Amino acid sequence: MIFHEKIFQYMIQYGKKEEESHMCRLALIKYYGEHREKLGEDEESLLLHYVEQFLEKHIFLNCFMEYRAKIPALEGFQRKTIIEYKSGEKSKVYIHYLIDRETRKEKKYEVEEMHPIIEGIYSKEFLLFFGETMEYYITEEIEGKEGITTKKEKIENRPMESRSSERRFDILNNMAVSQSLQDEKGFFKGMERYGKMDYLVLSLFKGK
Repeated sequence: MIFHEKIFQYMIQYGKKEEESHMCRLALIKYYGEHREKLGEDEESLLLHYVEQFLEKHIFLNCFMEYRAKIPALEGFQRKTIIEYKSGEKSKVYIHYLIDRETRKEKKYEVEEMHPIIEGIYSKEFLLFFGETMEYYITEEIEGKEGITTKKEKIENRPMESRSSERRFDILNNMAVSQSLQDEKGFFKGMERYGKMDYLVLSLFKGK
């Protein structure tokens, strides 16, 4: 057994008895998310509890998705693209991004500040539709001076399995998939579902 495995084993046993820091909990969630075969039933229950506690505080990290089979609340995050960045707590972190859409004529990077969700971890959430790509890089300011600039990264929205969900994003996303596959039947079925949803929403507000 290598040294760091013993450390994580000690940390998770300690966590059963005592309150651990947020960063220790995150380290355990990330490590055992990648090594699920090393978890016993009690240890897994503890980590699932940690993840649920973070979600209750509106804290989400991509490593939580390793537990999505046991935590239904994580399903909604599959639709999102979340960029994470680690830095010091006194830094100002900015993401420069360009989303490639057919409707976009001017290809210009937009800039938004990334905010810390927990000690030293910054996050920014995006919603990409099927076929869209996003290029981005991150800059960091320390005491008013620009420091680190990361290399450019590129993300493409992966094809999703067809969903029967009535969420607007899922309907629109499935329509985009159908269009790319030249599936007219699937595309018009999506249009029909979306139209029904709009009608129901309008009816609900008219009734008030």
